[in-house]
Amino acid sequence: MFKEYVAVTPISVVKYINEFRFVEKDDRKTIVVMCKVNHLEEFITSMNTKYSLNIEVPPTHVTLYTLNSGPGIFLTDQSDIINLTKQVTIPVLQGELWQN
Repeated sequence: MFKEYVAVTPISVVKYINEFRFVEKDDRKTIVVMCKVNHLEEFITSMNTKYSLNIEVPPTHVTLYTLNSGPGIFLTDQSDIINLTKQVTIPVLQGELWQN
């Protein structure tokens, strides 16, 4: 379903948000930047309808760094953001380029 959807309606990052998060799970550590993605919400809605699901739109982000070049950490819903992440501020990135 995803392959068919993106062939007609591409899903892509449209904007990075000035929201950086440190993510820690077990012995893995990463840093991510949150972003806005177009057409993802519509895909999740259509998938929920087609398969009678109730999947939440995942928090959209890009992994910037992983400690020891390990795998990233999945952030699949808002509870992952609350339980696995801490927001971090990078002062040099507080200018106009990163305004939400």
